[in-house]
Parts: sequence; structure tokens; C-alpha cells
Amino acid sequence: MDLFDFNEKFEFNFDANEFSVKVCSKVCDALDEGKKMCDIISIGKDDYEFNMVAEDIEFLDILEKNLERVEQTEDYELCARILHWINKLKEDGKN
Repeated sequence: MDLFDFNEKFEFNFDANEFSVKVCSKVCDALDEGKKMCDIISIGKDDYEFNMVAEDIEFLDILEKNLERVEQTEDYELCARILHWINKLKEDGKN
């Protein structure tokens, strides 16, 4: 028996806007700390673990794609951080 059945359906009950808040928070934290990558999500069961990691070349794209959802949550402090890092990454030629 395989450890993981890729035909198995998974249902996640989450709010997409809140997920965007968490992802952008992690990316901004990684940028604040000068990290080249950050963990986005980790799913584990028994002897199997799945990790989704973002690398620094993806940070700008992630922030730009999720900014609108973060704005919808009215987390304006995070929006300011996201805009700061979008502008900084563009200035540094990381686009």
C-alpha cells in the first residue's frame, strides 16, 4: 500500500482571503529577515509530510497576486508591508 493515494480527494475548509493573509505574512517575514525561502504550508500524517515552499524569485509574484485579497480583509498594516516589499523588490530588479 502506498503512503499517499494521489487519487484521494482532499477537502480544505478555509477562507481564501485569510489564506492570502497568512501567505503574505510569511513572505514579508522572510523578506524582513533576509531569507531566500519560506514555508507556506506543511501537511503531515504519520510518516508522510508535504511542504510547500516559496523561493525568493517567487516572492514578488506572490505578493502582487495576493494583495487584493489582503485588502479585502482590511488588514491595512499588512497591506503597507506588502506594498513596501513590492516596491523594494521592483527597485532591486527582482521582477
